[in-house]
Amino acid sequence: MSPLVSTVGRRIRAARYAAGLTQGQLAIAIHKHVNTIRNLERDAYSPTLETLDEIAKACGISRLELIPEHEPALQSA
Repeated sequence: MSPLVSTVGRRIRAARYAAGLTQGQLAIAIHKHVNTIRNLERDAYSPTLETLDEIAKACGISRLELIPEHEPALQSA
């Protein structure tokens, strides 16, 4: 995977920053522990769709904005 490809964790972090939230504030908003937010942003594990929905809502964006697009080389012809 190219280092330029955006990961879910990077997108979560960017959305949180854009919403002006700290990791702690986001954790409180979605009723999760702050370590959960840290681990998601580090891509230590993948969030559930429910968690993606909660994060998106807290950041004022669509869940789709948190899901990276596939690299062109990986798409089928």
